[in-house]
Amino acid sequence: MKTLITITVLAVLVLGIGGFLLGSVGFRDTGIANQNDVQAAYNQNRTHLASYARQIETEVGLAKLNINGLDKFMQDAVSGRYQTGNTANANKTGTLFSAMHEAYPQLPESMYPAIMKAVEVQEAKFTNDQNDLSERIKSFDTWRETTFHAMYNMLPWCNFPNDNLTALGPNGTLHGKAALDQMRSLVTSKESDDAFHSNQFDGPKINQ
Repeated sequence: MKTLITITVLAVLVLGIGGFLLGSVGFRDTGIANQNDVQAAYNQNRTHLASYARQIETEVGLAKLNINGLDKFMQDAVSGRYQTGNTANANKTGTLFSAMHEAYPQLPESMYPAIMKAVEVQEAKFTNDQNDLSERIKSFDTWRETTFHAMYNMLPWCNFPNDNLTALGPNGTLHGKAALDQMRSLVTSKESDDAFHSNQFDGPKINQ
C-alpha cells in the first residue's frame, strides 16, 4: 500500500513538473513576442526621430547650408527639448528661438518662423510615436505582472525582460530591465539626448 502511494505521489510530481515545464514553452513564446513588440516600437522611434529631423532640414532649406551639428539640434527640437509656439524671443531661455539663435547665429532669422512651424508638425508626430511606445510598455508590464509570469519567472528562459531587450544609455547599450527603464525615460522626458545618446543607428535589433 505504501509503495502504491509512493508511486502515485511520484507520478503526480512528475506530471506536475512536466506540465509546468511544457507550459513554460508557450509562456516563453508569448514573452518573446511581447518583448519584441516593445523593441520594435523603440527602434521605430529612433529611426522616426532622425527622419523627422531630416524632413525639417529639407523642407525649410537647411540641408543645403551644411551646418555642423544641425541633425542633433533638430532631433532635440522634435523630441520636445525646447518650447515652441509663440516663442520668437531670443532672450527667452529654453525656447527653440533662443536655442537656435545661440547655436547658429549665422542662421538668417527670416527662416525661424518656417523652422518653428515645421518642428511643431514633426514634434506632434514624434509625440504619437512616444504614446505608442508607452502603450506597448504598459501592455508588456501588465503581462509581466500576471500570476503566470511570477510562476515562470524562476526559470532562466522565462525571465522577462531578458538581455535581448536593448536600448542606448548614457554609457552604451543597456540590456533587460535597465533597457526597459531607459525606454520609459524616453517616454517621460521626450528628450533625445537623454533617451538615445547617439545619432548613429546600428542597433538595437530584435532578437529571437
